[in-house]
Amino acid sequence: MPAMAGLMLAAGLTPKLQFGEILWWLLANSSCMAFYDADTEAAAQAALGRALAAFHTPNDDPSVNSYADANFLRTRLYNYVAAIQSSVLSQCPSAVFELLWPMDVNDPDNCKLMRYINLPSQLTTRAGSGFDSFLIEGYQYAGVNHNLDQATRCAQYPWTELARDQAHSRYLMGLYYATWPWMREFVNINRLGLPIIKLWPTIISACLHGRYPCPRAMTARSSTEVGRFLRQRSWCTGSVSACSGGRRRRKSVTRYSYEGACRATKGQRWTTPWV
Repeated sequence: MPAMAGLMLAAGLTPKLQFGEILWWLLANSSCMAFYDADTEAAAQAALGRALAAFHTPNDDPSVNSYADANFLRTRLYNYVAAIQSSVLSQCPSAVFELLWPMDVNDPDNCKLMRYINLPSQLTTRAGSGFDSFLIEGYQYAGVNHNLDQATRCAQYPWTELARDQAHSRYLMGLYYATWPWMREFVNINRLGLPIIKLWPTIISACLHGRYPCPRAMTARSSTEVGRFLRQRSWCTGSVSACSGGRRRRKSVTRYSYEGACRATKGQRWTTPWV
């Protein structure tokens, strides 16, 4: 990360760096959660004077032992993040940081343990956190659950349920397959007034991973051109599920195309990492 900041600084740019999903990204197996590597166990023994409590699922109660064990994991994560920030700033004092935080695997209702340890209280506000912006994602909500109410809650979570301000909040949309209701997801999220909506994966990423041939160079920063490329590459074939709450309908993509959706919102807050 310091090397990337140095390259941006050398190019005359303000270094802008993202901490992408830097957290305890762990799911349960037949024994317990994967907090028990040798280094973490030794640190827990030193800090707690005993072995770390056994957590078995992402939704375990973090308040066990008066939160002592969960606070140990939470603090360990925060100190790791703060150390990286400090290292970068020591070499590039002008660097600006963004935190990318996935809400679906830290769902406040269904992953109580992960929500508690993966979002230390110092990071819930902009002031004092060291992070200028907060980028939130929740691919499970729209992409798997097909639930736009959950996606909307996710997008506004930083300023409605945390203490972040809306002006420095961002939303990361997904687009992986034809049944993703991303057109309606974008329309719903755009109505919230977020200053930036990003899309992942990018065209460039898809091409680099060998899924599609590289398109011709796009000189116009037009979301209509992007939509046309995605549609030509069959990202939008078949039909998409258009959902609101528990109600589901199906619409043909040929009737409700990405290109048409982009025309309707052209000039609004549609930003992508590739343009």
